[in-house]
Amino acid sequence: MAEQNYVDTGPVLRAMVEHLRAWIEGSGEPPVSEYLQGKVDRLGTPLFTDQSWGNDNQQVYIFRLGVDGNALGGIRLPHLRTELSSGNVVGGPLGLYRGVECNNDPTQNSFILGCQINGDPYIYNIVGGTFIPYSSEQCVAFYDSYETYLNEVTDAVDYAVVQGWILPEEADSIIALTAQKSQDFPSCVPN
Repeated sequence: MAEQNYVDTGPVLRAMVEHLRAWIEGSGEPPVSEYLQGKVDRLGTPLFTDQSWGNDNQQVYIFRLGVDGNALGGIRLPHLRTELSSGNVVGGPLGLYRGVECNNDPTQNSFILGCQINGDPYIYNIVGGTFIPYSSEQCVAFYDSYETYLNEVTDAVDYAVVQGWILPEEADSIIALTAQKSQDFPSCVPN
């Protein structure tokens, strides 16, 4: 069963508000738009009917995935791997971070059922996404030590600050929280 995606969007929202404030005051500009990579595909029948959530759309967006199994593009926080223009890779994923498809085929009308979150009565929990931890075999490919993991997370936080996705004053707490989260997955990040 998939777990709820634990990644905190608060730092991104706070950075967004600060950029918007500075832009309105004329003392800054918003960061460059970043779009998730992928393509639109068509469902055989609508996922939801106009009697359920008011949407009978038959289209679904299929994300392009990177080597870590996570979506490419968009705002890149430390829990995702990011290839920099220099060719260096930063970020410390611990698993698959998904929307509601949870690593199954989103063109199938039953894809939400496969995540075992469809019975959740709170729609915001459903759209909050899912998280599936990596197996220990997958983790070995990324981290040979805790220091490697922490360095990749720190570099990813530094990159996110430069891009304007998070505020500089939140960097240390994000690194600390990300390092703490790795302790939940000792088979993934060696001590």
